[in-house]
Amino acid sequence: MNKEDIEEKLAAIEGACRRAGIKLTHQRRLIFTEIAGTEEHPDTESIYKRVKRYIPEISLDTVYRTLRMLHDMGLVQTLGSAGDKIRFDANTKKHHHFVCTQCGMTRDFYSEDLNDLKI
Repeated sequence: MNKEDIEEKLAAIEGACRRAGIKLTHQRRLIFTEIAGTEEHPDTESIYKRVKRYIPEISLDTVYRTLRMLHDMGLVQTLGSAGDKIRFDANTKKHHHFVCTQCGMTRDFYSEDLNDLKI
């Protein structure tokens, strides 16, 4: 996502939190920004390590609870299959994922043809 997309997403999270009566803390904002600012589809531990550089006292539990909250609010999507680490994606537009079977790299891509498939 580019900077404008991230700002748009931050405005969405602010509005969603306000409507839900949830305080948008510095920790929650930073966790969301870490997801929105990368195309890597990070897992919980990766997000925790990144956020811990800025907030050394943050707990892994806080990251888990925030990710669950963001998912429940529809602000991030999860991906991964049983047995895999759950990865997070702040791109909530209709899209698909390319996953490398060798290294696990995951990237977004858009395809109207795939969107039109009847499953």
